[in-house]
Amino acid sequence: MDNQLAAELAVPPAVALIAALLTGFVIAGILRLLFPQVRTLGWSTSTLLALVGGAVGATAAHAIWPERVVFAILLAFGATLLLLLLGTAISRRIQPTVPVHGIAVQELLRLGESEWVEFKSSARLNLHTGERDPAIEHVIAKTVCGFLNGRGGTLLIGANDDAEVLGLEGDLVFMHRDDLDSFELFLTTLFSTTLGLPATSDIEVRFIRPGAAATELPEPSDAVCRVDVFPSPVPVYLTPTKGPKEPEFWVRSGNATRRLRIDELLDYHSRRWRGALSQFTSPST
Repeated sequence: MDNQLAAELAVPPAVALIAALLTGFVIAGILRLLFPQVRTLGWSTSTLLALVGGAVGATAAHAIWPERVVFAILLAFGATLLLLLLGTAISRRIQPTVPVHGIAVQELLRLGESEWVEFKSSARLNLHTGERDPAIEHVIAKTVCGFLNGRGGTLLIGANDDAEVLGLEGDLVFMHRDDLDSFELFLTTLFSTTLGLPATSDIEVRFIRPGAAATELPEPSDAVCRVDVFPSPVPVYLTPTKGPKEPEFWVRSGNATRRLRIDELLDYHSRRWRGALSQFTSPST
């Protein structure tokens, strides 16, 4: 009788596989929503790791406390999260190294602008009019977008094209508070708004006084904002904050940042992310 009941309740392998994949996809989606750093992994990788982590956690829960369903669910989620975070760390470790990230700001200023390095005098202030200029904010965002879609790089804000340090005091006039924390908040908000929240996990913002010790706190008058950008595992699109909200695709070309046409974008994608699972119909969010 028991064997007959078990046979009637048996799930076909194809249905079980589909159910497992859907479960892994849902768990991965929840964890990607709660933990932004996990989003650097692709959906296929996240789903696979969620399947493995869920299976390990559920098996361990059954062995430890077989009659507690809630305990099994919590342990499965915990094991999945641990596996996804480990996968994220490994992914960041093996991704292409950006050669300028380990170079001091003073040396970057000496070497000048290149495919890997860009200088910007300000992030909001128009030096000619003395007013806030949204076009300059767009330039900052598109430069970072170009690095994300390229091989990474470093943006120095507060230094002009002649590698002269101008400081950040001019920009602080247009912040909520005239301190560097407010400047960092402005930048992270700008990047998450224009490039999408997942892209911000590949961006690091620091404030440095060229030539000073790493432990010395910089003053806005002689500091530069260092934005280190890692290459993105998926295409990143820029959505302007002003005007038409048409997504833009920017790449680094030599020591300049250039917007690609649709035909150029298709060709660039096949070269840069060959075999990657990514979409062209919608921007990175």
